[in-house]
Amino acid sequence: MAVGVPGWPAVLRDLGFRLIALEQDVSVRVGSKGVLVTPEALFYSESLNQTIAVESKSATLNTKQASGYFHMSGDDLVNMGILPDTTDTVTHVVVPLYFTAFGHAEEVGNALAALNSQEDWDLPLVSYSNHTMSLVTGAVRNSDLHVIFDGHLSINEQYWPSAFVPFDSGSAAFEISGTVIQELMLCLMVESVETFSALELAAGHSQTGSQGCVPLFQRFGSSKRSRFLTRITEIVEDLRRHYLEAYIARSGPSDWTVRRHLSGRSVLTVNAYVQEYRAISSSGGKLPEPKRRDVAGQIDLAEAAEDDERADGSSTE
Repeated sequence: MAVGVPGWPAVLRDLGFRLIALEQDVSVRVGSKGVLVTPEALFYSESLNQTIAVESKSATLNTKQASGYFHMSGDDLVNMGILPDTTDTVTHVVVPLYFTAFGHAEEVGNALAALNSQEDWDLPLVSYSNHTMSLVTGAVRNSDLHVIFDGHLSINEQYWPSAFVPFDSGSAAFEISGTVIQELMLCLMVESVETFSALELAAGHSQTGSQGCVPLFQRFGSSKRSRFLTRITEIVEDLRRHYLEAYIARSGPSDWTVRRHLSGRSVLTVNAYVQEYRAISSSGGKLPEPKRRDVAGQIDLAEAAEDDERADGSSTE
């Protein structure tokens, strides 16, 4: 809704909001104490001088966390480096916004309504299904958004924008590996790429022109980025040890050197390797013994075929 996706209302974009952070910690001053919260997303509108803080709930509410969202201020966001120092924090408005799936709307709504009544708060809850979003309780501090959500905002499930988050750091390996492999293959096919890292696979390598396998990577908090890099490293290392030692060498904790770029038949060879890896990882099977040259001087068949092609200028079907 902040970017504009076919089939979805662009209500945040139309109000000037843009994404500035994903799962970044915010220390909120509540009286004399600090409360740490980690919003799913933060959206900032410079023209309105407002920040939306989104929190997703499944079935339970935490009073201390809710206090953090209710009291979050522009000063808190500036102090965390999320908003620029030039922000007018005196007039800045933080708009907390709880979301929950339709099936939890009654339970979470009743709990939040009771908490609002007890603490004299007005925290809002919006429920969502595949077809609509609607305000359950509370008041949205942005009047335009309050009216929009209070009137049942329709969405089109055929255009659910899953490409923004194709996988999470806690996803299974086979769910992560597809986009990681695409980035890895690019590094192996672009001759100017001599080294690459998990960070460059995640955020995009300067020599490949790719956007990386984790969209919006730089918007995540440091701990979430670290978890992404750990998972990417695990997958690349599985591929290297079991299939690709002839092509890449590990040069650091999350860094690799390209031993040999892909061209000709080696593209087909490596493609077969990665397809096998994905099939085995999705079924939970055991990966095969490493495909390496176990005997000194042993010939790599794909490389030999390419050498023959280069020698006579032809290819063998």
